[in-house]
Amino acid sequence: MKFTYTHHQIIKYIYLKENFTRPELVKNLKMDKSTISRNIDYLINKGFILKKGEILPDKKGGRKTDLLTINKNKFYFIGVSIEDCRNIALLTNLNGEIIKEFSFKEKIRENNIIQYLDTIMNTFEAFNENILSFNLAVPGIIDKKNGIIIKSTDLRIENLNIKNIFESKYNIYLNIENDANAAVSNYLMDLKMKYSNLVYFMLSFPENILNFKGIGIGMVIDKKVYHGSHFAAGEVIFNSQYERNSKNSLTSEMIKNYNFKNKNEDIEYFIDILSEKIADITQLIDPDYVIFGGDIDLFSDEFINKLYSKVYNKIHYNFLQNNIITDKNGIITIAKGAIFSFINFILNDYEFSRKLIKIS
Repeated sequence: MKFTYTHHQIIKYIYLKENFTRPELVKNLKMDKSTISRNIDYLINKGFILKKGEILPDKKGGRKTDLLTINKNKFYFIGVSIEDCRNIALLTNLNGEIIKEFSFKEKIRENNIIQYLDTIMNTFEAFNENILSFNLAVPGIIDKKNGIIIKSTDLRIENLNIKNIFESKYNIYLNIENDANAAVSNYLMDLKMKYSNLVYFMLSFPENILNFKGIGIGMVIDKKVYHGSHFAAGEVIFNSQYERNSKNSLTSEMIKNYNFKNKNEDIEYFIDILSEKIADITQLIDPDYVIFGGDIDLFSDEFINKLYSKVYNKIHYNFLQNNIITDKNGIITIAKGAIFSFINFILNDYEFSRKLIKIS
């Protein structure tokens, strides 16, 4: 039997649930009992679903019911975040639980990126037969459909069809994602897909803040990552007005050490216009949550609190401070998010899932 639409609907429904029962599926998927039972038995037989226990009948009587769960170790996934010199590769199961990880600090460029993908595959070689996808997140403009790094200024890569190179070598599906889109995908799943719209701001500042040119933004709209018509959604050029108004040098070290006792006019001005840009984008999308990540864990709490306060005060509707999340997991969030962007895709596209998932 092939991977059918009914199989897909069942797995889509149960993916984010720790436990479930057959009667629950009958009710929520609006399928008859025999169809559910037949397909559940098949998925149990093929190792997609596991019996976890039994629910005994209540005092009113009835039959005991199987307590079921998805087999989180049916497939494995590799998630990789490449951010110039800060790089990590994770091997996870279906739930995103990290089984093994590998980090490397070398500068990744076009001439050595394939070499490091080879190193990652060798590191996780023992799991290769059960790896469903290799998921790569990099900064820049990405053609996700065709697997092309159109332009990554940080990695100095242009028009590299990394998907063709990798898949012809390993026969494993390669999913490539922009780093901010990967990060927001992680939160879509981390929040159990309860919320429709999310915005993730990737705050990474150069040593000389006067060279700061833009913000990477990941957006989820209607529970799907939004890439844009030309794959450039979220690549926001920053207003250089702060550069013209800065009287002195402004460094990332000054931001790391920022506190209320040694206020700096240039930093205050930088926070003001950065918060204005963030508030404008937030109001445009009107998300359930705003997440700040990237290098935010490197900055002082005073800087973060001041930025959040400014953003909050500049949003002209009932946006709560509780709707702001701080992500201090950095490249781990991005690597896991690359995996979750793929899982989100297969959960929402049956035809794609049917071609990729083999039942044996």
